Amino acid sequence: MTIEKIVGENIEKHFQASGLNITHFAKKISVQNGNYARRVLSGDVSIGIGKLHKIANALDVSVLDLLEGVNELKKPVEKKEKPKLKPTLSKSDKQALRKRLLSLIGTGDAWTENEAINQEVKSITRILCGGREHVKTLTGTQKQIIHLLKKGLDNGKASEQVDCSREYVAVINRQLKNNVYEDYTRGLYQVEVNILKLIKEGLGVREIADKLNISEDDVKNTLEELEWVAL
Repeated sequence: MTIEKIVGENIEKHFQASGLNITHFAKKISVQNGNYARRVLSGDVSIGIGKLHKIANALDVSVLDLLEGVNELKKPVEKKEKPKLKPTLSKSDKQALRKRLLSLIGTGDAWTENEAINQEVKSITRILCGGREHVKTLTGTQKQIIHLLKKGLDNGKASEQVDCSREYVAVINRQLKNNVYEDYTRGLYQVEVNILKLIKEGLGVREIADKLNISEDDVKNTLEELEWVAL
């Protein structure tokens, strides 16, 4: 039921009790004919607050009497769309993305200066991490430090190995403990660790590539950047 209908029913109830006829009622509320007055009683018109005061005075009731029941109207329930589920990456999709990531990063830090490659690296990393925007892409030096820290070296020894300041290593170590690099340590880092492990076991580049289902170039690039870490 609408507000107009509720108000109309209230007006009609008090109109019937007032003893007025429709013509007299119309004059009291300042309308020219009884047709509009009848529409008021049937709830077919929207009534402004000024007109509502006139009707209340004509029927010798309060405006609140005419609005009785309006507050009980239930607001229409808005249908909330169910959140769309994000598609889950399959294992093969993740492998393909990690493979592409390895090929883009290559060796050294040169890729960070190429805007197109930089953006693609960020995009792939973001996908692998479920769309999170805080993804950190790492330089070769940062990766080397993380590998050394994960091997158990302290800040001083790691800084000597990488030839950088102890303070810088301390920052990386603190961020590592705070899971800032969780996306890397759960993804690409694991691939790199497997490559370094297999090279220590005596496997060649082709054998490692076949075993990990990645390209030989991926293996070579990782070894050029990190092989000394495994020693």
